[in-house]
Amino acid sequence: DLNGSFFATTADEVKFGQQGSFFATPQQQEDLALLTVNPSALWFDQVEPNGSIILDQASLKVAGKENISLIGQESDRPGIELNNSAVNVQAGNISLGAVRNQAEITINNNSELEFGDSPRGDISIADNSQVRADTINQPEDDSIINKISLESNNLEITGNSKISTVTDANRGTDINI
Repeated sequence: DLNGSFFATTADEVKFGQQGSFFATPQQQEDLALLTVNPSALWFDQVEPNGSIILDQASLKVAGKENISLIGQESDRPGIELNNSAVNVQAGNISLGAVRNQAEITINNNSELEFGDSPRGDISIADNSQVRADTINQPEDDSIINKISLESNNLEITGNSKISTVTDANRGTDINI
């Protein structure tokens, strides 16, 4: 149960526009400082893939109007793998993305991921897993964009798993695959 947005990636480097980069493997002690700025891009190196994001019997849920983003790199497994797991938001956004080889994913001013021509990896949603964004009983607010976005080469949904949304007349949710 998270009190803010949640962002996880296996990227080698997180870029912060003109402010520099954070490397997953720091070269210097000062690179270890906690960062409090919004990232502008993710860089995945093709030399040695970092691996997948795997949720196994896990549940990620954020408070209302917050977002969950998971971006993994395919190697010998799908870039994102959900096994008997749930990813849920209330009046927020879910972004699941998988890349293959070298890729740069930019992050726009609305915190949306832009994959451009980057090679996509696979996503697996299996064993009763659920990806769900609800907007039921939320006030009408034009500033809120509710979206489930999946960026992948192949998307496999098996074992009674689902991508869903519960909405009412006030607010809907876009599902983009």
